Amino acid sequence: MTRRSYSALSPLVGATMGLLAVACAPLSFGARAPEPEPERVVVPAPPAWEAPVAAAANASDAEGITRLVQFGDVWQTVRWFHPDVVGRASAWDTAYLRHVDDARDAANNEQFVAAVHALLGELHDPDTRVVPAQALSTRDARRDGVRASVVWHTADSVLLARPVAFATAREFALQQRRLPATLLDRAPATVGVLDLRADSGGSGNDAWWTRPPAAAELAVRGTLEAPARRRVRRSGPPVIEDAQSACCTQWTLGTGPRIDAASPSAAEPEDLPATLVVIVNDATVVPPELFTVHASGRVLFVSSGTGVLQSDAAAVRVPLIGGVEARVRTAELLLANGHPVPTRADTTVAATRLADALVPDTVDVAIQAALSIAREYRRNAPPPPAGESTASRLTVADAPVSIPDSASIALFPSLPERLHAVTALWAVIRTFDPYVPVADESWDEKFGRALQEAETATSSRTHAAALTRFAAALDASQVDVMAPDHPEFGRRRGAVPFHITLVERRAIVTSIQDSATERSGVHVGDEMLAIGGEPIENRLGRLRDLIAASNNWSREQRLERWLESGPALVKATYRVRSSTTDSRDVEFSYSEALAATRAPVLARQVDSLSGGSVRVRVDDAIGAQRDSADRAPRVPLPDFVAQSQAVIVDLRGVRSDLALRWLAGTALDAGGRPYVRDARIEVTAPPRGGLRTPELDPARQVTWTERSAPPATGDVFAGPMAILIDATTIGEGEVLALRLAGGDGNRMLIGSTTAGAVGRVASVPLAGGVLVQFPVSDTRRPDGRLIQRLGVPPDIMATPTVAGIRAGRDEVLEAAQRWIARQLAPPPPARRR
Repeated sequence: MTRRSYSALSPLVGATMGLLAVACAPLSFGARAPEPEPERVVVPAPPAWEAPVAAAANASDAEGITRLVQFGDVWQTVRWFHPDVVGRASAWDTAYLRHVDDARDAANNEQFVAAVHALLGELHDPDTRVVPAQALSTRDARRDGVRASVVWHTADSVLLARPVAFATAREFALQQRRLPATLLDRAPATVGVLDLRADSGGSGNDAWWTRPPAAAELAVRGTLEAPARRRVRRSGPPVIEDAQSACCTQWTLGTGPRIDAASPSAAEPEDLPATLVVIVNDATVVPPELFTVHASGRVLFVSSGTGVLQSDAAAVRVPLIGGVEARVRTAELLLANGHPVPTRADTTVAATRLADALVPDTVDVAIQAALSIAREYRRNAPPPPAGESTASRLTVADAPVSIPDSASIALFPSLPERLHAVTALWAVIRTFDPYVPVADESWDEKFGRALQEAETATSSRTHAAALTRFAAALDASQVDVMAPDHPEFGRRRGAVPFHITLVERRAIVTSIQDSATERSGVHVGDEMLAIGGEPIENRLGRLRDLIAASNNWSREQRLERWLESGPALVKATYRVRSSTTDSRDVEFSYSEALAATRAPVLARQVDSLSGGSVRVRVDDAIGAQRDSADRAPRVPLPDFVAQSQAVIVDLRGVRSDLALRWLAGTALDAGGRPYVRDARIEVTAPPRGGLRTPELDPARQVTWTERSAPPATGDVFAGPMAILIDATTIGEGEVLALRLAGGDGNRMLIGSTTAGAVGRVASVPLAGGVLVQFPVSDTRRPDGRLIQRLGVPPDIMATPTVAGIRAGRDEVLEAAQRWIARQLAPPPPARRR
């Protein structure tokens, strides 16, 4: 695809206002219906989006990437926070695919704004649209001005009121007339007109003041309930098994205030309801009370604009290039009957500029129409509408799910699908990953570069590599990318029958899984020099930017897995060198069965060591064994463990919370002490970009819960305890290390710093069969210090060496035994003076 050159920025006043004057196109997504028309026109739904032939495209220039980033920002704001899109992800995904090409191919700002306008038009929500950037802020500019109102009383007892603000007391003195205590107290048959149009100009550059009318001015009889405010609150993304699930979505509903007014006067006939005609324009924010009275039939709306009734429901403004904004509604107002407030006026007239002269002149077509309607209601007032509100929900069939599933994973995604994959990944992580602010690189800046890589991808492999490189910028070891048909991070992964560890920057064989490998000439302590003819250093350098890791030591630990893994059933040639022989080539096949057994089964091993100490090794468990392990009976620790002189707890390789079950409540546990705290994060609006302290974001509501060990049921072990840790101690293994180290007695962490990767994870499926896992919870020390990225440092540093591995020694365990020996040694005799 050849990109057209972008023109220079140009004014958007005329173009934008032209867009605002056109109703949103009736496309297929909508959750809100327009108000009933005199004649219902049935517009056929657009055809379902079909993926074009997948191909690489030219990379966009800087201005084009800026537009794609802004387009994605608008899309993700609606995706997670618009009330009508909850559980409708597939249709909104399709809306992105249908319009992203127009946003990408825009030759100027006007065409880009039109693409965003068309995207938002699929919602059929007039309150979510493109607006001039200054239109929404003008209303607040003169809130400190002097409030007043100008009133006219016509010959046939129809009142016209125009609230206005004056900047100075002198201007206010020129207009002393105020709105009457009750708008309709001049005559029993009076029908009022209230002009609430807002304008950016006005007489003397003063903004019009659209103050909410009081209940008495609305001639309310009895008590009415103002609309309640409902908004979505998210505590996480949907679970992967059900992409449309609302499992992590909550609704907050605030009760609307009640409108109380005095009983009607005796002079007012009971069968003649007082009616108020309210003139609005697109900049008017309608007070919630007016919607309630409108539902009772006592208020009619006349719009001198597009007919949109803008409520004061919460909304987010997304700045767009060219001086405009996308206004995205993030809440809704519900009437007492549960229906949303109306979104369009009862009557719409041509848009006109407010006259500087504050008189009901005959030039203003809105005033003419309002007066005509008011007089008609005065002569023949209809009864209040019975039944439900005119607003209703539109239910349409969702567009087909456009993201390929596992059945089509081999397909190379089209350009719109690749752009959507990058945007969806950016959006879900930006919204729900609590560790984005502590990453080294700005996630928003990386988004733009990832879009360029998605454009130029030429195959499923390069597409998956682009997503993997993008996810690696999170600096979190919990991030994992699985993609089909890739030699290094494909789903069908296998492993060689030995384990490689990076020791002193060398790839050393540290364990062997079968005797056939030893017969082939590979032994513990051998060094791997190359794989498939590629030197180890070259492979590590090539893979480093594809590894998502919390820090350097956890990155090396993850690189070790990539050195011993590859696509199942494929053969690889390893160049091996021992301490006594020259290098030689050995061929192995990557076995899927070996990869499945690489994680040890849930087990506990207790060994008696010399010097009266005991080692307790807690092995991990793979996810498939969780159910059976949870149902397994809790086997208490042998009595001799608590009675021993010293205990060594080996947490190397532990990552699962199942490890806690073997030590919880035992004599080795922390005895009721707090060890970590977890944050429950609920998001009500898009988070602020670049905020380094996420708990300060007003869009996030953080509730901390402290985790404490169960109280000890017997005596707590008080002897020396050495807790062995290293970079393979991950997640709940790090939590367990903090828990044990915080208990009573003489306890010491020995080894090297843990991975620094804690918290629950979630997964998001993307185009091309790519599955990305990322963290969604924040776990910290009890005092609030981060564990993520920093890890848990040891009290005594001890690391393996190449010489130690070749000699068959466990140097970390030896360091623990030396420390224990010092603790158990008798004190030196006191010297006599």
